[in-house]
Amino acid sequence: MQSRYALRFDTGERKGEKVALSNAGVTVGRKPGNSVQLLDSSVSGRHAEFVLDGARVLLRDLGSTNGTKVAGVRVSERALEHGDQILLGNVGATFLDLDRPEPAAAAPRAAEPGAEDAESDEIDLEAPDVATRASAPRAAAPERESSDAVRTISADKVARSSKLSWVGLGGMLAAAGIGGGGWWWINSQQASTGAATVREVSATPGNLLGASFSFEDVALDGEDSPWNNDAGAAAVFSVEAGSRYSGVDGLGALLAGGQAALARSKAFPLSGAKGFALAAQVRTNGGAAARVGLEFESSTDAAARTSAWSAPLSGADEFQPLEWTCAVPAGFDRVSVLLAARAGAGEGRVDVDDVVLLSRADSAGALALDSFQFVPLGAPATAAVLFKIERTLLSDLHVREADGERAALAVSTSDVGFALALGEGGGRLLSVRADGVLTTSAPATLGQGGYRTHESSFERENVTRVVLGAGKDLVALRFEAPVRVTSRAEGAGLRLEVQLGAARALSVQTSFKAEREAALSLAREAREADRKSEYGAAIALWNRLRDEAPFDSELLAEADAARARLAELGLGELRALRAELERARFFRLVELYRQSRAQAQSIAQRFAGGEIEAGARSIVDEVSRELEVLEADLKRHERARLQSIAAALAASNSERLAQRVREVLEQRSAEAGAQGGGR
Repeated sequence: MQSRYALRFDTGERKGEKVALSNAGVTVGRKPGNSVQLLDSSVSGRHAEFVLDGARVLLRDLGSTNGTKVAGVRVSERALEHGDQILLGNVGATFLDLDRPEPAAAAPRAAEPGAEDAESDEIDLEAPDVATRASAPRAAAPERESSDAVRTISADKVARSSKLSWVGLGGMLAAAGIGGGGWWWINSQQASTGAATVREVSATPGNLLGASFSFEDVALDGEDSPWNNDAGAAAVFSVEAGSRYSGVDGLGALLAGGQAALARSKAFPLSGAKGFALAAQVRTNGGAAARVGLEFESSTDAAARTSAWSAPLSGADEFQPLEWTCAVPAGFDRVSVLLAARAGAGEGRVDVDDVVLLSRADSAGALALDSFQFVPLGAPATAAVLFKIERTLLSDLHVREADGERAALAVSTSDVGFALALGEGGGRLLSVRADGVLTTSAPATLGQGGYRTHESSFERENVTRVVLGAGKDLVALRFEAPVRVTSRAEGAGLRLEVQLGAARALSVQTSFKAEREAALSLAREAREADRKSEYGAAIALWNRLRDEAPFDSELLAEADAARARLAELGLGELRALRAELERARFFRLVELYRQSRAQAQSIAQRFAGGEIEAGARSIVDEVSRELEVLEADLKRHERARLQSIAAALAASNSERLAQRVREVLEQRSAEAGAQGGGR
């Protein structure tokens, strides 16, 4: 039999779809396995259920994060009536009794708790019948939760009241008296029940967030919404009455263990601001922590999107102000406000309300050295940006702890640039993007194995220094202990990620006077050694320049050219020497062997200290071994020949000549023995 009741979705991916409510009940949630799956991020895994109870349908919230509302009132269980408008998170639906005419589809509006009907939102002070409506009896108000608020007369309506007649003013005062009595009565009821006192929303002059600062009538996660949840976060913020500090609504996030939520305001132009003061009313419980922050953007991608955060606030069972200041770095043209919540090992909750962002005329904390400016962001700083005459060189410089939280950076100036204390502990990761002129030259690293240049994507262990840029636009990142560096292209820049290991300090070096002087001295010594044909010494000096002071592009180019020329010279001499050695082997020429050995010894001396010397020494050893065998063989044949001559002379009765040959044999044997003993 067809079900009498149905649920019609008015917003979301199922808009226009009707779902029959059967006797078995219907569950709604984001996870598979529910009767109806809704993929909207504001919907919990198992959000709510619809249960047939005799002749009625009950709606039960299943402990959802963002709540279930009927006619704008958050409910845990509610018997539904035909036409009831329901909000499941941010997804709107209408409950239908199919035996009755279907109401027109309309997106449900999240009415503020405490609003009794359309007329009770505000008292229109300019309406001609205001006195009549203020004193007229009202229908009984629907039952509300103890945290619901009453509306107050809006400031703009009060301002316009000066134009009213005395009759209208009398009506206004009567309405205000009724409103004030209602306010006193609800507050007294809340005091008796332990509920929080309702505070009137108080706007701060100059607040850049405009009307969205207190989350009244704010819808999240829409194209034109003033606030949106980050799609990558495991949990979400939602607008609800239980999270308010003032007015009707605040922003709240319920978090499971280890979860985080992130809300971002719409971006707006910086408009020449030099700094910001950011404050919010924050409440935390269950081990959760909250932060506020700012995210700076460059519409031209001249710098990476850069965010900075306040210190975390936790253990605040009652609302308390979280206040923070931040400089505005050059190179950016838009900014957004960030609100973050993170739970510890267990479940926690964060509530935020009354967010105020004020611009400042000063940029406190910026450090300068020559034409470079290093801007720490936040107090304490959790990010930094490096500029040179308002051109971005390094952006989004920050350190993440092993748990993903930002580490505070202690920043100061030094003789050669800017010094950063990076904290301690394993798992820390330094992340920074090189921008602009720093990407026009190949990045280079120094460390175990010397100086190396790289493509944009590389990975290297045991690095002590990263060199970026060239000439007057040169920056080096110097680490106090070896680190592992990974690099990749990112937009118009180069993203570097550094596993810090034991490194606790970083120097952002912008001045290279001492290194350039050392490079000039090494270059002079190398040229002099080259002139004296001390090629090994020249190569060693050029190598030192590359590995110790590679900060002058012209000298670095000269070093590379000289090293290549001298290496080719040495290799050419070794090739010619080997050709002579092959000729000596073919003709078994003892004297040519000896000349080759002498030439190899000369090459080894002139190219001492490098690969050329090693090659020449190898030839010396090779020739010596072959010459020893050849000489021994020739001597053996020569002795046999002389012995034959002596025997022939003795047989022909030329004893005197035979004796002379025997003396020569003895002399050569003695010489051979002496040479063998000296080897």
